[in-house]
Amino acid sequence: MTTKTKRVVVLVASAAIILVLVVVVAARSGRSTTAGSPSEQPDSTAGDQLSSDVVPSSAPSGLPGNDTGASVTNLTPTAPALPLDVVVSPTAALVDGQVVSIHVTPTNGSNIYAAEAFICQVDASYTVDADIRPSITGKCITKPLSVNTSDYVKKVVGPPYQVLDMSVIAGVGSDSYATQQGRNVTITCDSLHPCVLVLKLQIPNSYGFRTFPLAYR
Repeated sequence: MTTKTKRVVVLVASAAIILVLVVVVAARSGRSTTAGSPSEQPDSTAGDQLSSDVVPSSAPSGLPGNDTGASVTNLTPTAPALPLDVVVSPTAALVDGQVVSIHVTPTNGSNIYAAEAFICQVDASYTVDADIRPSITGKCITKPLSVNTSDYVKKVVGPPYQVLDMSVIAGVGSDSYATQQGRNVTITCDSLHPCVLVLKLQIPNSYGFRTFPLAYR
């Protein structure tokens, strides 16, 4: 092999090595700019998280008001058989302004952290949080039906989380409004139109619902 031929071979080999290095560097650079790009990283704060309301860390953090329209953290409702004894009285022959008492005690070693009470229409299901948000499903009242009565009541309990007592004041009257989808709703509670008391009850790591018919005279 002549000297000139040797030089050609060396030049070709060098060019090939340089080309390989360029390809490797470009590939690494491409991976770092796409995978590490802040705009494509998941947003750890995304979603409607509701503020805590002095509830222990093992309890759901969200205690929304009557019509926030937001979901409660990432928990799912329990089966209807909540580990709770719930006594509501009175529920019949109610008059405007009558106090309805609610007493909750846990069973099977459970705890009760909080409760929300809503006045809603009968003949409807209450199994998920959206069911009690008036602007979403139009099942519950948005305001007191008469002066000094209740539309929404919330109660949070402290340690040892073994008793919850609260009350709502029954009102007689009607509430008319439109949902987010523009559907017109009228809910009436009186002697001809019974309503229902819906309780959203928070227990360790979950929540569930209990309903109690309200009859008026």
